[in-house]
Amino acid sequence: MGKDNKSNDLRNLKAGGHEDRSSEDSEEKSGSQVGLGIAIGTALGVSFGVLFDNLALGIAFGVALGVAIGSGMDHKKKKDGNKKQPDDEVSNK
Repeated sequence: MGKDNKSNDLRNLKAGGHEDRSSEDSEEKSGSQVGLGIAIGTALGVSFGVLFDNLALGIAFGVALGVAIGSGMDHKKKKDGNKKQPDDEVSNK
């Protein structure tokens, strides 16, 4: 059984040695907003860290704030996507 899994894994690898992830779900293709939130939060954290003369604390708060904002944006995006699906089904009838 282990040998079969290993041969299947080898068949799934592309020539470059990377897995083919093109068949992953569309949510992963659309991207996550957490990375954007971290980038913006870090920039704001550095600004406030320099302003208050405590760069490490500013970066830490900026990253934490960015993760929270990015997660909220992901949640809102997912929630809005779920709302649109039933409406589309009703309009198609």
